[in-house]
Amino acid sequence: MTPFKEYIDSLDHEAIYANSDIKAWIPAYLIWFTLVALGAWIPWTARHIQLRPGPILFMLGCLGVVVVTTALLHRRRSPSFVTAFIILTDPIIELIMMMMVSLSATVVGKVGYGLLLLLAALAHGAYHRVSWHQPYQAVGVAVLMPIAALVDPRPENISLVGILTLGTVFLMLCTGVYAEAQFRNQQRTAAERAAMAAQMLEQANSEAAGWERQFTLLAGLHHDIGNLLATASLKSGLMLRKLRTDRLSLSVDDLEGGFSTIDEALKTVSGLITEAKKSAPTQPTERIDLVPLLKSVASQLGASAAPVILLELPASAPVDVPGGEATLKRLFDNLLRNAVEGDGKRRARNVQVALLDTGATFAVSISDDGPGFPEHLLQGRARGYFTTKSHGTGLGLVTAEALTAACRGTLRRSNRPEGGARVNVTLPRPRQTADSRAEAVA
Repeated sequence: MTPFKEYIDSLDHEAIYANSDIKAWIPAYLIWFTLVALGAWIPWTARHIQLRPGPILFMLGCLGVVVVTTALLHRRRSPSFVTAFIILTDPIIELIMMMMVSLSATVVGKVGYGLLLLLAALAHGAYHRVSWHQPYQAVGVAVLMPIAALVDPRPENISLVGILTLGTVFLMLCTGVYAEAQFRNQQRTAAERAAMAAQMLEQANSEAAGWERQFTLLAGLHHDIGNLLATASLKSGLMLRKLRTDRLSLSVDDLEGGFSTIDEALKTVSGLITEAKKSAPTQPTERIDLVPLLKSVASQLGASAAPVILLELPASAPVDVPGGEATLKRLFDNLLRNAVEGDGKRRARNVQVALLDTGATFAVSISDDGPGFPEHLLQGRARGYFTTKSHGTGLGLVTAEALTAACRGTLRRSNRPEGGARVNVTLPRPRQTADSRAEAVA
């Protein structure tokens, strides 16, 4: 696959395809003819602009041929092919605007049409995401612009065309790079949301399967328990009837046998209920040691971002986590990355990670000397799409809170009195370990 084809496939060619229909071009043509009329035929404005319309009308005719060709391609070619054709022919629009600048005989006309040219460059740069790596449209503009100097080759026009060509290409690249960054942020945001949704869906499916098994078990137990209780009820009813009518006919053996039957039935029912409780649906978990995991995340991030990350960790810290190691890695990678990057303007120089054993839980504290949290982020739950970073998605804290909740833990954020941010994540200790620890303390 060629770089140009990769570039075309990455664009929103459906939107470009839809906006390149003849119906979409009619308003643009009306605007251009109005601009020509204002500069050449309408007396009051023509006196201030003094535009020669001939060459410009010729270029509009050439662009009309391109539009008609595009309309014909709509019916026969794929959207990606039409998008490629549009990208290669759109520089004609900048050429028409540059010819208006060159053919205007007054400063007012040159300034007015020059501003329109720059606005067109801004729009095309953002719309087609022109960048240093994908400069196809910018190169086309740079190649076609000198034609505008040939229609009126006075020295001042040649200089003006040169300056505006550089300005147009520069603006295209600037807006294109910004649009590309925004596009990649949207992709990252969509990926974050999809990953969160997939994990929550997996947990929901697992829980649903557990409840399905539980209901199936209960349906089977319902029949057994009903039979046992019916037997106990029948036996107790017969004994009660004899006690009321012919008490002397009940021997000790009859009483013992009846009570034994009732007792056996009730014990069996109690056992079935206990087994049903043991088989209650639980989310499958994986035991992970936090210590090597935190070391791994810190070393990877430290190598790429070059902060000083200090670790205060015990020998081991086992936790049971739904989703396993991937869940915890994603959680602490998000939190450590946020601590290192700060607000995007001021980064942290030192990050401290401490793991404390509180008995029933493990508490991970991540502190930094960066700018700290904005005040509104310290209140309530974090919300997505707010970020102070130029290349951020605004989903870091939201993702971290969701992952912590999935791990049955809690996340609290605060600002340190001496400056910087602190995030505390508390994760429950495995039940067996916590119970044995409590027995040892007792």
